[in-house]
Amino acid sequence: MLMLPLSPEICRNIALVLSTGESSRRDLNALCLTCKPFQHEATPYLYEHLTFSDPVTCLLACKTIMLEPRLGLHTRSFAFNPYPRVTDVNVIPRAFWEAIQSALHMMHNLDILVLSDFCFANSWILDSEQSESGNQITFQLKNAHLRISCDAYLLRFLNTQNSLRSLQLYGGVDESEASTPPIIPPLPSLQSFEGPLLFGSRLLIGCSTTAQVRQVQLVVDCERTSAVPILSGVAEALRGTLQNVNILDLHGEDTGIDVLALFANSGASLKHIGTLPYPITGRHRFHKHLITLTPTLRSIDLDLTRWNPAPTPSAAQRVLADELRTYCPSLRVIVFWIAGARVRWTIHSNGTNVGGNGGLDQWTTRVDGDLGQGEAWS
Repeated sequence: MLMLPLSPEICRNIALVLSTGESSRRDLNALCLTCKPFQHEATPYLYEHLTFSDPVTCLLACKTIMLEPRLGLHTRSFAFNPYPRVTDVNVIPRAFWEAIQSALHMMHNLDILVLSDFCFANSWILDSEQSESGNQITFQLKNAHLRISCDAYLLRFLNTQNSLRSLQLYGGVDESEASTPPIIPPLPSLQSFEGPLLFGSRLLIGCSTTAQVRQVQLVVDCERTSAVPILSGVAEALRGTLQNVNILDLHGEDTGIDVLALFANSGASLKHIGTLPYPITGRHRFHKHLITLTPTLRSIDLDLTRWNPAPTPSAAQRVLADELRTYCPSLRVIVFWIAGARVRWTIHSNGTNVGGNGGLDQWTTRVDGDLGQGEAWS
């Protein structure tokens, strides 16, 4: 008995439905083995999003794309993020990274790239000048999450990315490149940056004339005496566009006050700022700069981990939250980091009926982590 040929539209719709399920990769693999028409329609979805934690599986996929370059045209996101506790990242050979480099050259439509090199020694795979095959990277990323060394290889790669909107970097500055004048990429589409302060400051200041950076998270990787002047340059360069800023690993109450003063006096219309050490005493210096950020500031993250005793009771936190809103009434969300826990205080007002309290302002809390106490009071 002869079977009628399957409608391409039916095959396409079936592949589309299976690609959105929780077990989409397993289902698409099974569909490819059914018949040629299903394989034809399922293959693009199978290679659209490639995510790997196992180096062996990742290597097989890269070799497949190297043998069949047309498959790389379907890839919109590629991620390799091994688990260091499961995979010995120190024994991943150079040939593995060469395979990733060759596969990336075939992914002309790539939008999202996630790479984790825990050895911080293979950023060269992003530099087309280091390609033995002579192939070039042609994709224009929208999002990049890179755990690699921040060096000249990375800068040359970023110099080719004109559509990049979000950049996250987890890696230190290569000491051998510190004395070399950096190649600052323009990054005209950049809106969000997360990364180390020393590298990120040069990047942000350099591209501030071409990009519209709105969100920044910087990890302080230098001494306090150096961090404050560097942050001053960032605040000045981004004052016309910056809306949300987080500074991590700040130490010292005076440092928190200095950083708050930098952004308050820069003229930026901030909606969020964090994570600043909140002084135990002499908080009037902090409040003086907080007033300047009214009425645009909506949320703030404060580090209270060095307070002794820690304000773990909800009543103590409520007093601090009310104190902050006295000087900055526009605040709607206040986050306290206390004893390893994240406590979020949110104000509901303007007629919102919370807890049956009519239209009066009302705080609600949420605790993530262990405060060493009972249920949060609100």
